[in-house]
Formats: sequence, structure tokens, C-alpha cells
Amino acid sequence: MKAKRDGIQIFGFDGKHVRPIRTDAEGRVKVVQSSSFPARKFHEKKFLGIFTQDDWILLKPQNTSRQVTYSYAIVNRGHNPVIVKVEVSPNSLDFAIDREEEVISDETVVIVPTRFLRYTRISLRSKEPGKPTLVDVYFQSQSIG
Repeated sequence: MKAKRDGIQIFGFDGKHVRPIRTDAEGRVKVVQSSSFPARKFHEKKFLGIFTQDDWILLKPQNTSRQVTYSYAIVNRGHNPVIVKVEVSPNSLDFAIDREEEVISDETVVIVPTRFLRYTRISLRSKEPGKPTLVDVYFQSQSIG
């Protein structure tokens, strides 16, 4: 069957542009699945050259509420072990311990929080009193858009 006189063109809006609706060779509406995923943005905070002490050093909290993926890398550049805690908080004031790890000399450890709250931070201290060490901490995350 061929159209002899009249025709209709239907348009749709893809969120950015007005586009004609596609049809296949038999005139049926063609559904095209989009395989594109929203772009992810990379974020990084570096806390470099931290000398541990006998008391806990509290790093600045990170707002992780909009992050899809995030983790901390702790690099012990010194000669003594360090204790590292990842802590989570609903309000950037009240923190709960999520995980605790020991990082020995010349080791890199990646810590991924197991619990979610809006804020996340790292706390660290020397494992043995009077034996400081040098530590670098990297916070890396990905968000959508």
C-alpha cells in the first residue's frame, strides 16, 4: 500500500532537540535503544606530607552524598606503621568508625567505606607511641554529570 495524497510527520523531543520519529521499511515506529551512559566526573583531594602523631589526626570531611564511587589511598612513606580509620557522619560533626586498617612502612592501602552517610573522613595516628611516620592520603571519587 502506498500513500497517494497526504502524509503526516511526527516529531519527538529528546531533551535537547526536536527530532522526527523514525519508522522501519514497513512504516512501523522504530524504537532505538540508547547505549550512552551519563558521563562521569573525576574528583580528587590530596592530603600530602602528613606526619603522624600519638593522637588522632582528623582529615577534612568529604561530602560523599553525590558520589557514585569513592575510595581513599593511604601511602605510608615512612618507617613506622600507621593506624587509619575511615569514619562516616550524617552531619560532619558526629562520626562513627566504618573501618580501621594498619598500613606498614612503604605500603599503599586502598580503603573503601562499607557504610554510607553524607560525610566521610580519614583519621590516622602512629601505631606505636613516639614513632611517627610520613603519610600521603588521596581521596578519589566519581560522580555523574
